Amino acid sequence: MANAIISNDDATSQNYIQKAAYWYNKWKNEYEDEFNYIRSTDIIEGHAEYIGVLSNFTSDAITKDDIIKTVYPDAILKTLGTDSYSLGFISLTLLDKYNPNFKNTFFETKKSPIELLLDGVTEIEDTIDNKLVDELKKQLDSLNDQVKIQIENIITSLDDKNIPYLKIDPEYIVGSIALSGFFSYNKNDIYAEFSANYEQDSSNTLNVDNLSILSKDGFDIIPLTEEFEIKDDIIILKSDKLKGTLKITTSTEDGRTVYTSK
Repeated sequence: MANAIISNDDATSQNYIQKAAYWYNKWKNEYEDEFNYIRSTDIIEGHAEYIGVLSNFTSDAITKDDIIKTVYPDAILKTLGTDSYSLGFISLTLLDKYNPNFKNTFFETKKSPIELLLDGVTEIEDTIDNKLVDELKKQLDSLNDQVKIQIENIITSLDDKNIPYLKIDPEYIVGSIALSGFFSYNKNDIYAEFSANYEQDSSNTLNVDNLSILSKDGFDIIPLTEEFEIKDDIIILKSDKLKGTLKITTSTEDGRTVYTSK
């Protein structure tokens, strides 16, 4: 796709787009759940990236050379969602070249930038770039090793029901949150290296600092792998990563002790 922008020959550019259609259709058909999961992100972030990049130019007369400086054909995007930005910008830039009227009805179509660009495009079968595959595997292995360390507390807790869970209503969050990534592990949604402040009331607050948590059924779920204390209906947490108090109820779910914020 980036090469389609860089090329000075329209026929070559179209060839790149048709090859992109081949890979796009293959992904859409073989990984339908993944395609549907990220589609809204492709629309929102892809469009925002397009507007954002263009707004950085100081001149009204944006040249092709200006655009080329913003695209990276050899970039490897290792996690689902990070590609939504670049893919959106590149797709809408190509649409601006071949079908500039797309702006009039973009949101009405409810299609992502890449969907809109490849709509009606006849795909051309492409061959696998083994060098790219090897490099991608290398980077993914490295990423997975890092993520495994980041979510080790989650993996341990899923395998050990003796570890209690603390379930908190995310509506208690005040201010902003931070996390290093969002991952799925054995159908469990995980916020890696999550940080946030929860305020249940003026007397009970909790600070979570750089700790991976689960997100399920409308709750933020924290494995209690460090020491804590229960006093009456209050849980008291004193570790560096988990500090504060919350009013809770106690229950057992699937053989595990669960403390749920009131």
